[in-house]
Amino acid sequence: MQAQASIPPELTNGVQIETQSLLYNAAFLEISDMFDGKRALSIKRAVYLPYSGNGYKPFTYNFSDIGETQDFTNQFVTKVMQTHTG
Repeated sequence: MQAQASIPPELTNGVQIETQSLLYNAAFLEISDMFDGKRALSIKRAVYLPYSGNGYKPFTYNFSDIGETQDFTNQFVTKVMQTHTG
């Protein structure tokens, strides 16, 4: 069984993050190391780490209704998180 990578509170300004996702924790720690200079900064690597956590489904902008005149729910974060478009 793999050990859980925990996120130290000092990396989150004292906020305790409770998650059971080993992938999220590992990605958070790796990106945090990039910001702290412990690892080389890599936009490509950083995008890959959060992207792999959502099933490789990209977020896209909905160009068909830019002003949300047809469907005002396009502006809701909840819709974006569910559909990956908005």
